Amino acid sequence: MARGEAKDLAASFRAALRDAIERFDEPALLRLRGELQVAHGWYGAHRDADRAALAASAVDAVTRLAQFTAEIRGFGASRASAERASVLDLGSISVLAVENLLTADRITPMRLFMSG
Repeated sequence: MARGEAKDLAASFRAALRDAIERFDEPALLRLRGELQVAHGWYGAHRDADRAALAASAVDAVTRLAQFTAEIRGFGASRASAERASVLDLGSISVLAVENLLTADRITPMRLFMSG
């Protein structure tokens, strides 16, 4: 095992891990997963089965974490879209109520009540 290659591998992994911990966003997690995949292949090529197995399980864990965070972001985006749709619905109902009042021949208390 070349010592320089191992140091380069460790340094790039540490940088990706630091970035993933600091930012915890999808690009950082994908970069970390890529570094782990490189480590898995490198350890497999250098016949270090124990470290290759650890790297493979770490790749699986980071993949599941990335999928989970993507789902959570999706829920947040869905909620924000639903809130915007509710505001637009309220706005359209208000416009219809005002239109109902403005186009009436005679404004009665019942018409006022039904218009909101």
